[in-house]
Amino acid sequence: MPKRPWLEESDKPSYQVLKWIGGGGFGQVFKVLRNGQAVACKQVQLDNAEAALDEYDHMRSLRGAPHIATLHDGLEFNRKTSKLSFFMDYYRGKDLDRQVQMLRGAAERFTESQIVEIGFQIAVALEFCHSKKILHQDMKPMNSKEKT
Repeated sequence: MPKRPWLEESDKPSYQVLKWIGGGGFGQVFKVLRNGQAVACKQVQLDNAEAALDEYDHMRSLRGAPHIATLHDGLEFNRKTSKLSFFMDYYRGKDLDRQVQMLRGAAERFTESQIVEIGFQIAVALEFCHSKKILHQDMKPMNSKEKT
C-alpha cells in the first residue's frame, strides 16, 4: 500500500463500533465511538485501498463545504483485518431514501418547501464538489442525510 504521512498503521483500532449504518460494494459504514465522540467510520478492504485513499484525499479537499460531512483527521490501516478506516461527522436521523419510504408508508409526501430545501442542499454540495474538480459518482438517496 502506498505510504501517506497521515496514515496510521496498527493492530488495534482507535475506536469502538456502536452500530452498522450501511454499506455497498466499496465498503461498510459504522457509527463508532472515537476519542469520546460518535463519528461515522467508513471501512474499506485493502484490495480497494487505492480508491479509498483517493476518496480520502478528495474528502480532505472538501472540508468546510456546505452540506458535506466533514472528514476527521486520522486515517487508519488495521494490519490484522486488512481494513482501511476513515472518519467523518455522524448525523443522526434517517437518510433521504428511508424518509421517502416512511412518508410513502404513511400515505404522505414531502411538502413543496421541503423538496426545494432538499434539492437546494444537494445542488449546493454538488456545485462545491464541481468547483474543486471532483465528480460525485454515487449520488443516491441513501447517501443523503439532512444536517441537523
